[in-house]
Amino acid sequence: MSFYKKFIISICIILITAAWSLYSQDNFSSFMTDEDISLLQWSGVGILNSRYSSDYNNIIESNIDIYPEINLNLDYIGERSEFHGSMEFSGHPDFRDQNTISLDMQQIIDEAYFCLYLNRFNLEAGYIKFIWGKDDKVFTFDNINASDYTDFINPLYIDRKIAETLIKFNIPFGIQGMVETVYAPVFTPDIYPVNGEWVQHDYKCLPGEIEEITFNPENTSTIAHSQFGLRITNSFVGFDMGASYQYTFLRDPIISEDNFKISWDRVHLFGLETAFVILGFNIRSEAAYYLTADLSGDDPKIHNNRILYLFGFDRDL
Repeated sequence: MSFYKKFIISICIILITAAWSLYSQDNFSSFMTDEDISLLQWSGVGILNSRYSSDYNNIIESNIDIYPEINLNLDYIGERSEFHGSMEFSGHPDFRDQNTISLDMQQIIDEAYFCLYLNRFNLEAGYIKFIWGKDDKVFTFDNINASDYTDFINPLYIDRKIAETLIKFNIPFGIQGMVETVYAPVFTPDIYPVNGEWVQHDYKCLPGEIEEITFNPENTSTIAHSQFGLRITNSFVGFDMGASYQYTFLRDPIISEDNFKISWDRVHLFGLETAFVILGFNIRSEAAYYLTADLSGDDPKIHNNRILYLFGFDRDL
């Protein structure tokens, strides 16, 4: 999505937030208490980072990079509405699309979304990133938001996620139950670095052995690439449990052999999750089934169906 679209969405969200806070304070009951008051908060942090990149083939030529990192946050907290916006910029050359520091606004805007708290549900709309699943760093069915692998090791999992333009409904039930529905009008592919330490090298060839290949990525910023997700979570006698369904795309791309067009397979994703504590250990597990259009598993142009699962635990010392 272009910066202009994101900018327009952000401005609309800010205007809706202001209008709602002025004209609808008495129309709906709220999850929040009467003691909450409207408040606009700015926060931010600036860091001067350093990174040593070791070249094992030539230690003398190893680089030490010094670069700034800036994070800014804007939060509006009202009685029945909230707005959350954040921007981040890293001056490391490998984090940009070119070898020079550039103000790429598409990468600078981190999140910008509006929250509306109503009687029986709350609504989130805007440029959002979220996580579905019970694990800590690895997930089997957290698929709606794309990931930025430009810096694969250092950021937290949520920091590698790319915010998506979407609408999300959260419907609480019972004591701890929650139904989440999400709709994203477009699909955003994962971002891989074009330079630096984390560039992927799938093959090697001698100079002149192969001609330069031009890849043609599919346009996924259309209504035909909409995504839908549904998740239900609840707790029973010490067990946190959940189930999810997503109509989305596989993150692994397909490259056509005739015109080198890059596309992504549609998939029905079914996920299960649970977490509980036993003998002081925090146990987490997930499982997911990815159902593609290749039901028989014999179409080389479509990914096969797949099952993913994980099991993990930790204990506080």
